[in-house]
Amino acid sequence: MSKEKKLAKKQAKLDAKKAKLDAKRAKKEARYASLKSPSSAAADTAPVSAFDTPQRPVKPRKPFYRRWWFYVAIVILIVLIISGISSLFAPSIKDDFNLNGTGTLHGLAYKYPSSWTPSSKNDKDSATYTLKKDGKALGSFTLAYSGSGDLANKPISIAEFKTEKDQSIDEYEKLSVSGAEKVLYCKTSFTKGDDPWVSRSVLVYKDNVTFAIDIRAKESAMDDDTAKKLINGVDFKNFKSGVTIRKLSASYFGPTKAGTAISDKSKIVVYAKFSNGADGNLSDWHVTNPQKLATDKTSVIKIKCQDKTAKLKIVCSTMSKSNYMAHCKTYSYSDLTHKSTGKLQGALVKATGKVTQVIGSGEYLIDVGGDWDFGKYVHIVSSGNEGKVVEDDTITVYGKVAGDFQYETVLGANKTIPEINAKYINR
Repeated sequence: MSKEKKLAKKQAKLDAKKAKLDAKRAKKEARYASLKSPSSAAADTAPVSAFDTPQRPVKPRKPFYRRWWFYVAIVILIVLIISGISSLFAPSIKDDFNLNGTGTLHGLAYKYPSSWTPSSKNDKDSATYTLKKDGKALGSFTLAYSGSGDLANKPISIAEFKTEKDQSIDEYEKLSVSGAEKVLYCKTSFTKGDDPWVSRSVLVYKDNVTFAIDIRAKESAMDDDTAKKLINGVDFKNFKSGVTIRKLSASYFGPTKAGTAISDKSKIVVYAKFSNGADGNLSDWHVTNPQKLATDKTSVIKIKCQDKTAKLKIVCSTMSKSNYMAHCKTYSYSDLTHKSTGKLQGALVKATGKVTQVIGSGEYLIDVGGDWDFGKYVHIVSSGNEGKVVEDDTITVYGKVAGDFQYETVLGANKTIPEINAKYINR
């Protein structure tokens, strides 16, 4: 076979192979074209502008239930549903606040929620009602008769309200209660178990007697307005105790020096005996003859409460010089020695003796009845208005027994002698 024939045969094989590949490619293109939409096909046949740009393929959008915000919204909705359900079933004092129960205590009418459980310990002097749900106490209301007299007196210690350990005082104020003559209110916080609680205590004075109201509840179960509704359910407006004052007396606990003013603001405690046999303090009194204490005088103060009057005598502690000296007594040295820190301490005393030693300015040792070796010495501390006093002067001292004084003798021994605070010294 010639060379030309071989090349022709080889070329024929290549052409057949190419034709076969072209047919196969055409078949694939036809199949692809049949799968495309008409619009896509039309787009394929449309002429291409020089300004046309190839479009990026559009990514399919996720459904809303596969987006992150959908899951956040679901969580928030679940929390709201749970909190709403718990609030629906959470026990609350407000749910049981119909004051349709009634009672009386020492003639005082009151109302309480009839759904609350009365205490088995209720008696003629005290009544307690408790709100319980699922066997747990959520709050209580107590009304108690505190007896004749004014416990809402002035001044009053906040400690009277502290009935639980570690209570903190939130409020201490006057509260308006219809019909009451005097009201003292205290609000405290404390912990019971793991829950914060609030106690609202009220002392109400009316017609010579005092009642105590105590309302306790979980902090989340009762607010101030609800508590005040319970307080106002007690009818003080129409209450009459029938208790009257039989006898009145008073004591004074203030300063007694000259010039001290005695008035309604003075430290006076007024004490009453009542028609029911009880006794107690009062606060609604007033001084009918205000005055100032005067030197050497005893003032008679008149104190009135309701239709009764008491007379209070106050002796002025300021004395004139002559009166002071007249009240000073002479005691034996033995009494001064043995009773200077006992019965005689503070007593007005008169002592005469010889000055044996001037210790310092206004300070002396005097011998009140003996020689140098066996002297009966007294230590004198003066007020400094007696002028110059020197050793061997004989002086008369007027003052108060001040106790004992210890000093060291010239021989080095310790000695204890009586001491007098001198107000006046005569030579």
